[in-house]
Amino acid sequence: MLTIDQALDHQFNHSLEAKILSFEDRFAILEIQTPYDTPKANTLYWPIKNLSEDINIGDTLRLDMSTQASRKKEQEDIARKVFEQMIN
Repeated sequence: MLTIDQALDHQFNHSLEAKILSFEDRFAILEIQTPYDTPKANTLYWPIKNLSEDINIGDTLRLDMSTQASRKKEQEDIARKVFEQMIN
């Protein structure tokens, strides 16, 4: 059984950080930060409507990759651990 910290650490193993470089039209321009040397920067255009209102240029976001099945399992693991801690 996973602890809450282990479940969160596992979830974040499937993520990368991205820095907001600018806003253009309806998009935020994100530069994906990778722990690897890449030949060129990875840029992503993210719809501004899909961001929190308190986001600013220079902020760092976490991009999480998961399948629907793995996301559901991670949520269930965290919920189960929280419930166990509440009843003990």
